[in-house]
Amino acid sequence: MLSFTGEAKYRSLRHLPERAILRVRLVERTAHGERTLAESPAIPIKGKTVPFEIKVLESVLPPGHRYALRGQIEGKHGRILFKQPAAAPVTAAAVNHPVTLWLVSDSSFVRPKSHIATGKAPAHSGRGPANLRASGRNPYWIAKIYGVGKVRQLSIQLGYQGLVRQDFDDVRRQRLHSGIVVYSSRDGWVRLTIRAGKCRLAKGRKSVWRAWLETTAATYRGCAVGIP
Repeated sequence: MLSFTGEAKYRSLRHLPERAILRVRLVERTAHGERTLAESPAIPIKGKTVPFEIKVLESVLPPGHRYALRGQIEGKHGRILFKQPAAAPVTAAAVNHPVTLWLVSDSSFVRPKSHIATGKAPAHSGRGPANLRASGRNPYWIAKIYGVGKVRQLSIQLGYQGLVRQDFDDVRRQRLHSGIVVYSSRDGWVRLTIRAGKCRLAKGRKSVWRAWLETTAATYRGCAVGIP
């Protein structure tokens, strides 16, 4: 019997429901998708860090296959509150090395605040091309800035399948003396930072901007294209 252990971490500005639980699955990754091999029992949430353990027969994990751990926090009636933007790859050797799973808010649980009119800049409709587009790989993420002036809009997506999608209004732009540009939401848990620097995009393309997307769960690195 093999035992995969570790902890799941999340950050939230809101209180979780009293009966929120953590579920972690061990999956096999194939060209046709994922197949669940084992699942942890429901683990009550008692803090921002939740330990877990999954036990599985060694014969279930033949060599040469790809395996990963997926975690999610569920509320009432199985409603997903937090989940991983990308699965955490593991091997049979990982039984001796605890794994940390970073969970991010599901868009249906954390909703952005509605835009507050300030008279300084109209809210962007979300249509048309973005003024700035930042993205990264491993795990995949993308962030888009819409609008001009001091008040703008930010749209983010984590995971190739769009596992987490969120839109934020009333996003403020700040240019620091060092030339770094920071976009932050009034919700206070998301931040997009752009600074000058050579960066390699997909398919051999290059960019002159580096990007960092900070969420409640993790910081993602990548490149940016457009006008910060």
